[in-house]
Amino acid sequence: MSRLFPYFLTRPQNLLSEPQIADAFPAKRPMFIAGDPRPWVPGALEILTRQGTPALPWSEKGDLLLAPWPRPGGETHNLCKILGDLPATTPVCLYERDAPLLPNLIVESKNNNPSDEQSPEACLRRFRSAVRSSGLGEAEALVFLPARRLSLILRGSPLATFQPGPSKSLQNRRYLHHLLDYQRSLSLLSGLVENNSLASSSEELPAPQRVLVLAPHFDDECLLFGQQILNAARAGSEVRVVWMTDGGNESSVRHAEGLAALKVLGVEDSACLQAPESRLTAKGPWVSELRRHLTEFCPQEIMLPWWPDNHVDHFEVTRVLKAAWQPRLQDCNLRLSGFWTPLPFGECCPLNPKVADALKTHKSQLTGVNYLRVFQGLSCWHGDGQRDMSRSWLLPSKEYFSAFRRSGVGKRRYRINA
Repeated sequence: MSRLFPYFLTRPQNLLSEPQIADAFPAKRPMFIAGDPRPWVPGALEILTRQGTPALPWSEKGDLLLAPWPRPGGETHNLCKILGDLPATTPVCLYERDAPLLPNLIVESKNNNPSDEQSPEACLRRFRSAVRSSGLGEAEALVFLPARRLSLILRGSPLATFQPGPSKSLQNRRYLHHLLDYQRSLSLLSGLVENNSLASSSEELPAPQRVLVLAPHFDDECLLFGQQILNAARAGSEVRVVWMTDGGNESSVRHAEGLAALKVLGVEDSACLQAPESRLTAKGPWVSELRRHLTEFCPQEIMLPWWPDNHVDHFEVTRVLKAAWQPRLQDCNLRLSGFWTPLPFGECCPLNPKVADALKTHKSQLTGVNYLRVFQGLSCWHGDGQRDMSRSWLLPSKEYFSAFRRSGVGKRRYRINA
């Protein structure tokens, strides 16, 4: 599964892959499978209706397939069989329902039912508004690709990136590589969680004595790990939070806000590695500084963002940790989280008021994006009882790093813009 050679992409400023905005779909007979899409993508359906092409249940006459992004395993296999029966160029539009996706398309959504405000569907659209309208309103995330290309993506085939479109295309090179990385990574990690006794019985494990939290930015300690930090502190674990980057032009302000957030969460021990924001790499003085923290603190558990989280610094955290790794930590467990691309079966629950109060201390960030509203939407969607909450993204470090290598993501390289 792993790539043989490195592949190079221009380094993004923030998000690894930024979706485009949809205002039309190339279809005359759009049709759907796997349940009613109306609660999840009302905006996309409204566009189709305005075109005079309302979506109907699937038949052989369909020329656009609308379906939910599949869960890893059987759902993926079944969808690939359906895609294999379609003409290769048939447009396919997959939307979020049970599992998050890495979108190349965003549709602005209008909730015409105020009583639906707290439904999982509305909360998911509220979360996705972070990519559009600064966290206001609602948005729908979609993957829009031809059937053949999408089938290759879901199967994890490197042929999925063959002959990409131009940079502005929905099939551009950057997006195809990242979507393939995402699907491969999710498949590997889901398999580990499914078969790992540590993950399935994590609630019965004693609280670790020492927990190290690796937050890419000031505010990620809340967005990625707020509830987990609160749980660890209340369980009596010694918690140390290490911010990886310096906060950019607002370094002192953001650092002060981060310290205030930790005070709310009940944590006093913290440090900042001072890597340039949006320029975190596995080479730099911060690697040796992290190695010092690992040696000195000797954590039993490390919290970090999973590598496909859709932000360049979130991705690089895994590479920095791997570069700084110490053999003595072979029994250390890694607890994963994600925000820009959340994990589908995370340890999330309705937003704790303490975590909300901690997030509110990041006033400089809340002026740009309403992260509190966005995070509330994500927490509500994750807390929906229809999702499998018995599995925890807690993995032995050896298995996590092995999956990172096997996914081929470690071959990704970025050229710094001049």
